[in-house]
Amino acid sequence: MTEQGVITAETVAKMRAVDNPVAQVAADLMDHYGDYSGTAPVVLNDPEVIAYLIDPSMFSGTDYYVDVETQGQLTRGHLVVDQHHMTGKQPNATLMTTLDNDKFVDLILRSLTAY
Repeated sequence: MTEQGVITAETVAKMRAVDNPVAQVAADLMDHYGDYSGTAPVVLNDPEVIAYLIDPSMFSGTDYYVDVETQGQLTRGHLVVDQHHMTGKQPNATLMTTLDNDKFVDLILRSLTAY
């Protein structure tokens, strides 16, 4: 899901159009993040967590039972998601699977204009 938060060259141009230093630095970072060519879209992962806290409506997901494996020799400490309902346990978490990238980009652009 986190690979759905995409910043395109068009979005970077909109960042540059915001007349403040924070927006300019953000645009510079997007130009040089990833392959450094400025032509490939930039995929943002970490800001999606904050975006969810601000506006959960841009996300959708499915409820599953989730636990941390504590006994496995090869998987100890791994998060296990019961996607096939094999444990019979009630869901205890929502696994986010979809992001509305238009809303995500709009939130970023609106935030940049606040400086």
